[in-house]
Amino acid sequence: MLLLRPLHAQVVTTLAGSGSTGSANGTGTAASFNFPKGLATDSFGNVYVADQGNHLIRKITPDGVVSTVAGSGHAGSSDDFGTDASFSSPADVALDKAGNIYVADEGNFLVRKIFMPSGYVYTLAGTGSLGSANGYGTAASFAGPSGIDVDDLGNVYVADPSNFQVRKITPGGLVSTFKTYSFSGNWSIAVDKSGNVYVSDVYAYQILKITPSGMVSTLAGSGSEGSADGTGTAASFNLIYEIALDTAGNLMVADAWNSLIRKVTPQGVVTTIETSVSFNTPESITVDKSGNIYVGDFSNVYKITPSTVTANVEHVASVSAMSFYPIPAKHYITLSVDLKNDSHLKWELINPAGIKVASAEANYGAGSIELTLPVETLPAGIYVAHVYTNDQMTSQKVVIEK
Repeated sequence: MLLLRPLHAQVVTTLAGSGSTGSANGTGTAASFNFPKGLATDSFGNVYVADQGNHLIRKITPDGVVSTVAGSGHAGSSDDFGTDASFSSPADVALDKAGNIYVADEGNFLVRKIFMPSGYVYTLAGTGSLGSANGYGTAASFAGPSGIDVDDLGNVYVADPSNFQVRKITPGGLVSTFKTYSFSGNWSIAVDKSGNVYVSDVYAYQILKITPSGMVSTLAGSGSEGSADGTGTAASFNLIYEIALDTAGNLMVADAWNSLIRKVTPQGVVTTIETSVSFNTPESITVDKSGNIYVGDFSNVYKITPSTVTANVEHVASVSAMSFYPIPAKHYITLSVDLKNDSHLKWELINPAGIKVASAEANYGAGSIELTLPVETLPAGIYVAHVYTNDQMTSQKVVIEK
């Protein structure tokens, strides 16, 4: 049966992950993860994953192709190239402007750097034993680094929760204490272009802001568990494991135990931006330069495409009416649309892994037209249909059952 349901303000697809734990590379749902704990994106739209349960650093291309960047798949602390190196329960990743990857190697009490594109893994800082010493490189020590971010100058900021500290590592490798505070568990960290550091204080159910001078304030969160939207302390969360900044300075929040994705503006206004997907405890999040949001839960990485993110299709006209048929669909789906003026019309079908599986486009005059796509070779499941016009992208969720 073909069912059509209105879509929310964004489209949610599974970028990669089978829904079960594993370590397989592959495309879309053919790949598998074991607790993708930290995410980061590069300027090309690739997503990097701290695959904590597999002790690996993984890469997902925009087309959903998953590969292993570094890690043997077994707990260890070896510096080497690619899969000859090893990690122990990596908790988060971040990228610098050159595309190098920094890893909060939680189980090893280390901060690691992966030089790209060579894939060489190097211990940037940490003795490998629990501690809180400042100093250069391996003379410094951490107590389970869980969150990491890099500013525009190449300084690395580390959430060091068991020490109740935020640590800073200069490009020269000097580790210092940026801030000591009565955190309940500062597990995630994000740095904006002005040098403000944001921390998710997990068990205080709050997001804190630390200015470059070290002043701490509560950006959002009541201090008690809840799911209320609102401004500042009028809003509430239930265990924030990762936060990420978009290009406008908004924080995207993986509100884990509420299974919600939240947004916090620089003024502390909290809204819930995704409720339609049953996330399995979303604990990692990142945002690309186009505003697409990526969320990791227990075994999947999802892509959330806001309605404002549209493809650049020239000479496409608005539509006054749109529908799909037949119902049920066994062999084809037809888009029926009324065009307001002469136009180039395009529509495409996206599978549950976020991959385009069919498309059709042509130039048409004003009036009623139809575009048909075959679906007889497609498996049953939930798909998203994108219809492009010159002023918007219209989307509808399509369920094919055979």
